[in-house]
Amino acid sequence: RHFGQGMMAARWGIIKNRLNKSNKQLRNEFIVEIKNLFIKFFPLFTFGKNELFMFVHQLGVLKEKFDGLRVKKQDLNTHQGLSKPDWVILVPNNKIESNLYDNAVKYAAKNNANLALLSFETENWFNSLSPYKRNPECWSKWKENENNFDLILSITNEGMEFAKEFFCEKLNGKHRFSYPCMNSEFFNQTLEKQQSVKIKKTGVFMFCRFISGDHKGATEISNLFCEALRGETLTLVCGAGNIPSDINAFMQRESKKYEINLSIHSRIDEIEKAKLLHNSKVMLFPSYFEGFGIPPMEALYLNTHVVSFDLPVLREVYKNSIHFVEPGDWGAMINKAKELLISTEHSEIDDRLEDISSIGRLSKELVNIFEGELDA
Repeated sequence: RHFGQGMMAARWGIIKNRLNKSNKQLRNEFIVEIKNLFIKFFPLFTFGKNELFMFVHQLGVLKEKFDGLRVKKQDLNTHQGLSKPDWVILVPNNKIESNLYDNAVKYAAKNNANLALLSFETENWFNSLSPYKRNPECWSKWKENENNFDLILSITNEGMEFAKEFFCEKLNGKHRFSYPCMNSEFFNQTLEKQQSVKIKKTGVFMFCRFISGDHKGATEISNLFCEALRGETLTLVCGAGNIPSDINAFMQRESKKYEINLSIHSRIDEIEKAKLLHNSKVMLFPSYFEGFGIPPMEALYLNTHVVSFDLPVLREVYKNSIHFVEPGDWGAMINKAKELLISTEHSEIDDRLEDISSIGRLSKELVNIFEGELDA
């Protein structure tokens, strides 16, 4: 998802042999020798209105800002010497009109490959939980092509159960799930640097998204400017979309009123994000819907407390590792944050979540899933 929407084609027969060798070299279960771990793994990405395909033909060593990544445009009709895939994995978009799906189906058929859909969230799941509804037509291409799919790969068990209801009976028995991993390499660097200078954790951290993100809680951010957080530091990291002028004016005015040290950061890289998150004592996660919820994993990895709206999928993934309040109850969220800010309680990621976060765990699961389906 870091690289955009697209398809990934993989020759799974070779991955397993190389996987066992490369695992011996793993450092913190995130070896940067991606080319060895995912040999014959060729993502195809699409960009813009033309939805052009691109092969990642040589991943090389993963470095800061992915400077080891080399991308080359290719014609859909040629592999230029690359082996044909056993599986094509369609990483979908939510465009009502899109050539991506037709191209994926044609590409799989041309190469006599199986076609899998990576399902982040289905319409029945999203609209049953989020008070901010989405147009069901955003999933129309999923439904139109469901008879072409050989596998639906969800990213949580809850997501898989909703996917079973969403897709046709033909796909019964063709549903699997695997939790995504996080980019722990950046966070390991941050932990080493920040712990060496003994930074004192302080203040509240929150991600904000103002494009297609009403369900993430950013539009309700005015609740944070209150007496309970007087004198505290509030760090906001904004991703896609500019902060609406009325919301920005409100925050500037109210932060002065309550003497809140407001720090706003836009479009920062992973290392800067990890640094800000590490230096904060509490992360707020006021999301009304998540397909998995990576930010709490990142916070826990950096020993930052998490206070979140209580969602079933977050209960599945995080158990009791984060603090839950009723969805929409900003008062309870702020009170719990205040309690954690003044406490001496430390937050640490447990062994189960650390395993979930690792690329080693994910790569093994994907090999088992896709090779298992080939052998079925």
